This record gives sequence, C-alpha cells and structure tokens, in this order.
Amino acid sequence: FSYGLTDNFSLSGGFETFTLFNGEAPLFFISPKFTFPNKKKDVHFGIGGNLVLIPDGSSRFIAGSLFGITTFGNKNNNFTLGAGYAFSEDGFSQAPAVQIGGQFRLGKSFMIVTDHIIVFDNSDAFVGGTWTARYISSKVSIDIGLVAEYSSGVLPILGVGIKF
Repeated sequence: FSYGLTDNFSLSGGFETFTLFNGEAPLFFISPKFTFPNKKKDVHFGIGGNLVLIPDGSSRFIAGSLFGITTFGNKNNNFTLGAGYAFSEDGFSQAPAVQIGGQFRLGKSFMIVTDHIIVFDNSDAFVGGTWTARYISSKVSIDIGLVAEYSSGVLPILGVGIKF
C-alpha cells in the first residue's frame, strides 16, 4: 500500500506471500517518505526510510535503511538517485547504499518502473532491485514484474494500486 497523508508525506508498506506457502510468517515492510516543496517542477528532493521485518524461523530479523533522494523529471518520465545507510539489528552499515530508479511512460496506459539498490559492505556489495510493467487506469494500477537479488536469482512480483 501507499498513501499520501499530505502533499509532502507518504506512507508505504506491504508484505510478500511466498513464505505463507511454507507455513511461515511473511516479510513485512513499511516506508515513510517526506518530500520538500521545490519551485522547480522537474527536480524533487526527499528523505525517508524503510523498516523490514524478515522471517527467521520462529522469530523476525529487523533491517532497513535511512535515505535522501533526488528525482529528476515529471510523473511520466523520471530518474531517481539516492543515497543512505542500511541498518540491521547489528547496527548501521559502514559504507553508504545507493538507490537508482526510474519510471518511463510507454503510452496512455502502460509504464516501465525500475528501482535498484546497491549496499556496500567492506569489499562486497549487495545488489537488488525490481523491474515491473505497470498498467494504469483511472482507478487502478497493476504492476507485474520481477524482484532480483542479482547474485541469488529472481522472483515474480504482483502489485495492485487502488485510487481512492
């Protein structure tokens, strides 16, 4: 889900369902974001965070990030670049994480949406992200795509947005 509580503050969240098929609790996430008003129509600044509750047997592992982002473009075609720090129960990462994303309109009803993160950890890096095709109508949007942790593989994803 994602809900704009004000023109400059939104709250998103969700869960995955694959672990339910194994009889485990699902992964949950919540992500607040604040955007700063800006007079330039094609440049937007924001700060936010993510909190993820990851199933780990009978308990949960907590992870997330705090970030700043800049988006260039309009609501139909844009590019986002961000940086922040990942955290877990063990503390904050020593090196920053980088976020890269964008939306590209393919016509009245279709869009490609991509969002990727690179988390640096000493000499290693975690790289993951999503590639989705979005169908858009006046009241509903549907995302179908893949989520990838590039060293491990990909999983299909489905998202539905309802405007109210």
